[in-house]
Amino acid sequence: MATPVELPQLGNTVEECIITRWVKREGQVVAAGDIIAEIETDKTTFELTAPVSGTILSTFFDEGALVPVFTNIL
Repeated sequence: MATPVELPQLGNTVEECIITRWVKREGQVVAAGDIIAEIETDKTTFELTAPVSGTILSTFFDEGALVPVFTNIL
């Protein structure tokens, strides 16, 4: 069963983030806790980690995309 990964809210006022880099790509196997992407707010950059082990089936946004918080990105 697929596990969706959503863009977290990284501060009280953050409404959207930029996906700056996909560390893992479609088809790659990840372990829980692996870094899957780097995301950027207006103030800093964060590493987004895999919540569970599995295979990345699809990424829904390209690098550089501005994505609203709580949106599924995987």
